[in-house]
Parts: sequence; structure tokens; C-alpha cells
Amino acid sequence: MLSVPIRLRYQIAFDRELCRRVRNVFVRAVLGFLRRRGQDAGERFPEVGAVTAVQRFGGGEFRFAPFESPDEEDLRRMVSRIRSRVSSLLRLDRVLELDRGAGEFSHVRLAVTGEATPGGSLTITSTGTPSALTRLFFGVGAGETAIPHFGALFVDLTSPYELLPWAEVPSTIVVDLPADLPIPATYFAQQATFLGDAGNLSDVVRVDVE
Repeated sequence: MLSVPIRLRYQIAFDRELCRRVRNVFVRAVLGFLRRRGQDAGERFPEVGAVTAVQRFGGGEFRFAPFESPDEEDLRRMVSRIRSRVSSLLRLDRVLELDRGAGEFSHVRLAVTGEATPGGSLTITSTGTPSALTRLFFGVGAGETAIPHFGALFVDLTSPYELLPWAEVPSTIVVDLPADLPIPATYFAQQATFLGDAGNLSDVVRVDVE
């Protein structure tokens, strides 16, 4: 069940198109989670579905079927994604947004850990559907560009960036930062995997070097 802050309810309730688009954002996020859960259970290309209903009154009766509950991290990522997309919809004010599909982030996930300081080292970990052909976007600016058949690229290509050949998924690579790296600095990393004629872009990771 998705509930939005009271100050947004009237705006969504009286705008049918906006209501539809917010509902689609919610459904895609849930389906993406279920698809990943299926892959973790051993299904290579799980098919998932959903039935939605807009409740505009109290006292409605819904029946919930038992299912393995998402953990706190699952919920945090899902809510963060929904909040970002709904905020974008409200700011766009009826400008249509490209349908990125339910499988976004389902094939590759990126994590960066370690000591983000000059002379330190970072561990870059890729998980998801095994893929031999991958690339890593690494740049200094954040943006949002819709890439057909891949998803949303959150590294700004109008700012300095590098597109680097990268290890296959899954992989873990340790990167040493130069001792003379200027600080403070912020970088953004996002991985792309190629699966036949299409592929997926991972979630974006922000690295603050201080």
C-alpha cells in the first residue's frame, strides 16, 4: 500500500494523469523488487505482475496473500526510488517521462565502500545477473538521462566523465586513490551491463572524497 503526505493527496486525487503516473512509479518499484527476489531464488528471468486499486475512501477491504517480507534495506531502497520518481513527476508538471520499465536495477547493483580519502582505497562491488560485457560511468556531476532499453543514467555526460571497461558481473575490485587527489570532491559511479540487444544500468553511487 502506498500512502503520500496529506499536502500531496489533493494534487494527485484531482489530476487523473498524475495519479496514473504516480501509481505506475509505485508498481514498477514493487515489480523490480519482486523480480530481483525471484532472481535471488534461482529464477533467471522471473515474470511478475500486479493488480492495483486507487482507494479514495475509508473502510475498504483488501485481502493480502502471504509472501516473504522485504527487509529494512529492501524497503529503504524501494521508498527512496519511489520518492525520487514521484518528486520528479510533480516537478515536471505534465511533461511526460520515459517508461523505464519494471526491471531497472534488476540485473546489476553497484556498491562502493572503503576509505574515501586521498591515498585511501575503495572497494567497488558489482552483483546481479552474470554478464561478461560491462562498462563503468565515472563522473563529477549528477544528472538524469533516459537511455532506451537500458534505463536511467544518473551520471551527467555534460560534465567531465570517463566510460571505463570494467570487470564482469559479479566482481569486486579495489581501487587506490591518488595521494594528491584534490579535496573536497564528489564523484558519481554507475555501471552498465549488456545483455543481448539491451541491458541494464545499476543504481548510482555517490562518493564524497574528503
